[in-house]
Amino acid sequence: MVRESLIDIINIMDGFELAGEASDGAEALRMAERLNPDLITLDIVMPGMNGITALKHLMIHHPTPTVMISSLTQEGAESAFESIRFGAVDFIPKLSKLDDVGLEKQREEVVTKLRWASRVDVEAIRYIPAASRNHASAESVPTQRLVAMGAAQGGYASLMKILPRLPADYPATLVAVLYEHERYVDAFVDYINRFCRIRVERAVDGAPLHAGVCYISAGEDYVTLRHVGEGVGLHVHPAPFDSQRGSFNRVLYSATDMLADKVTGVVLSGAGDDGAEGLAEVARVGGWAVVQSPRTCLVAEMAESALAYCGDSAVSDSHVSDQLLRIV
Repeated sequence: MVRESLIDIINIMDGFELAGEASDGAEALRMAERLNPDLITLDIVMPGMNGITALKHLMIHHPTPTVMISSLTQEGAESAFESIRFGAVDFIPKLSKLDDVGLEKQREEVVTKLRWASRVDVEAIRYIPAASRNHASAESVPTQRLVAMGAAQGGYASLMKILPRLPADYPATLVAVLYEHERYVDAFVDYINRFCRIRVERAVDGAPLHAGVCYISAGEDYVTLRHVGEGVGLHVHPAPFDSQRGSFNRVLYSATDMLADKVTGVVLSGAGDDGAEGLAEVARVGGWAVVQSPRTCLVAEMAESALAYCGDSAVSDSHVSDQLLRIV
């Protein structure tokens, strides 16, 4: 049923042609070798060889942009993040009449993500190693420097390539705006926190900011900074809009108002232009502006818009952490 639903969608997509369908991971690998497709979808749950195992073999022997099909459960979301770590470019939930989003909206999401994935440079696909977790050495030090990051589509992979590479005693606070549904962001925070030396937490209203901690907000959140006691904290409330219209810009403006040149802005993968104006403001007040290289983005619009505003050079997603270590 899952394959039939995807086939119906692919058959009406301009510029797409169905190369074949497989009933399990082993058959998928044989067909990928024979058909050499431009794009593959893999269900995580399949009989015999499952999607994660098939993906690992695929990325070793026949690297191909791959989108995973996952359930909406907590376990399904965790498997989806694991697949991104092993080289998948994105994941989409299985179509369901029980979802709070209508079937037509779900189909539109599938079409959009397949089109984005089909444009990914195969050279940008790589395994993301996990760092050993060691939070014990991190002390609760009030923030004096802030790294604000913004990401949307493709942001999971970008953050996975950045956060695990930072040491537990990283001397700055990180605030990440991730334009994804809060149910996935909650699961992502739990997942990535296990592979990081810094602490990763969900951004909540009133939380005081500490160095060596990354606070991640969802697309439904509207985040600014404010004074909490003698330090700096988060003000988090529901976004006053339904789509991506400036939440990351707002974080950057708010951060520069409070911390001036002690702010680093980082624009990562995603659609739209949010963050471009805010990053220009960071650069204007003497802070650091970092932009992910568009060629390593799942969706390059945010990065391209930021480069048009700032004119700074871009760095690949795997080298953003090197930049952040040099800056502080």
